[in-house]
Amino acid sequence: MILPYITAVSYDVCQAVPRSQREGALALGSTRWQTIWRVVLLFARPGIIAACFLALGRAIGETMAVTMVIANSPYLDFRLNGTGDTIPSVIAKELFEAAGVKKAALVALSLLLLVITLGMNVAARILIRWASRPRVRAGRRAVRLEEDLVAPPPRSDREVIGSRNAALRNDRIMRWVLAACQLLTVVPLFLILGYIAVRGVPGLDWNFFTHLPNDSPGRGLAHALLGSAILVGLASAFAVPVGVLAAILLAEYRNSRLGGPVRFVAEQLGGVPSIVIGIFGYALLVYPFWGNAKWGFSAWAGAFALGVMMLPVVIRASEEAMRLVPNSLREASAALGASRWQTVLRVVLPAALPAVITGVFLAVGRIAGETAPLILTARGSQFYPRSLSDPMPSIPFYIYEFSKFAPGSDEIRLAWAAAFVLIVVVVLLNVGVRLVAGKRVVAAARAD
Repeated sequence: MILPYITAVSYDVCQAVPRSQREGALALGSTRWQTIWRVVLLFARPGIIAACFLALGRAIGETMAVTMVIANSPYLDFRLNGTGDTIPSVIAKELFEAAGVKKAALVALSLLLLVITLGMNVAARILIRWASRPRVRAGRRAVRLEEDLVAPPPRSDREVIGSRNAALRNDRIMRWVLAACQLLTVVPLFLILGYIAVRGVPGLDWNFFTHLPNDSPGRGLAHALLGSAILVGLASAFAVPVGVLAAILLAEYRNSRLGGPVRFVAEQLGGVPSIVIGIFGYALLVYPFWGNAKWGFSAWAGAFALGVMMLPVVIRASEEAMRLVPNSLREASAALGASRWQTVLRVVLPAALPAVITGVFLAVGRIAGETAPLILTARGSQFYPRSLSDPMPSIPFYIYEFSKFAPGSDEIRLAWAAAFVLIVVVVLLNVGVRLVAGKRVVAAARAD
């Protein structure tokens, strides 16, 4: 789960290395691997370290994937193959049944988890900013490398030929090593997709989409499909307006005093574990901390937690889209007498709309499979939802609940079928967004 984070961020950091550095090293006789090792990785090293910090924060806050494989044993076991618990797994299992001191201890654990992940995110952001600044030390090392290549110490022809052959041999070896790493990065994806397809497709039939879990004959998860659609729709209705308005503040009102705090909160919110967001929704809308009244699990609480998770993605995508709109259009609008808000509403937003929609769909794909926040906020029921104030069934929740049954049972069959449907939806969302984003430019960018 952390592999995509390290890969994606490291790729962006390596792409940010100036092309002239690569061309200079190659022009001086370096092999491809020598260029990567002595130039690209030298410049990208701080960003790669920051990517590892971000991925580590993601791993510490992961809940459901870990809960389903560590056996959840409440004992200290220091063996690598032993069973145990993690902070997120304990919170997800016990919070909604806990009371008194135990409940307070679980909330304190969530606070500790939040502090750890925020600390890692802040450290990663500091490293990324440091990596983006000019580095005199790296430049001096590059100069020394250039001097060694241009005016190397006197060597015999045999030594020169041997050194060159060794460099070419290392280059060929590293090509194979990098190809093997790329294969190891891609294989897990196809293993996951293939295995879920093999186990899930046989369980799909018309009953799955039209019946309830307790129906006989024929069992299905029609109510969970409807509940997931309702939760995602409500979360989008909350997150999209708030996220777009925050992006307008960051992109169009950069001198505002609110810009810095909003950006900091948005960046940190993207790294907050989903279980912590679930606890926030639990304390705010399920068992309100300011009173003794119990509101209970509901679609409102679940949608609020999912909406909070959507916010960082919508804000970042919308801000980047608005930054791509040429300043010439803003200046032309101002020259025609439009106010700043009229320019934003009638020029910038329409031009950036395709990219904003892309960000919204990416955010929907992000929350479609979330389970931990829904366990603490929406829970589930065996029937169709009657109102938004009742517990709301969802596909991720039932995948988790039905996975606890014995192998070969109808519940396991439904869980695999639901997992296949969920992963198909997420893959279609991501592939569709990539296809649209690959052909799309911000409409106004053609004006320059």
